[in-house]
Amino acid sequence: MNLQTDDNDEYNSLKGNDCKTSVCRICYGSSEEEELKTPCKCLGSVKHIHQSCLMNWLRTGNNHCEICNTPYRFHRTTLPYNQRISPNKTSWHLA
Repeated sequence: MNLQTDDNDEYNSLKGNDCKTSVCRICYGSSEEEELKTPCKCLGSVKHIHQSCLMNWLRTGNNHCEICNTPYRFHRTTLPYNQRISPNKTSWHLA
């Protein structure tokens, strides 16, 4: 059995540079908007995510990847005193 494809279909139109461009698997935004992270064991087009998109996911109570089930690991950093808005301002970053 041969699989026939139409040269004008959507799949074939993505064969060019579009497939090489990394995008966030949540919002489909590029690395130009925010740096893309790879926080889990996912591969291919689903391995990239913006940290802000991941933080929104974590706020829903999920602490692992919904695809590969890898737990997300973060470390806490305290901002220098002159960059703090409140006295104990901390920031969370992917480990």
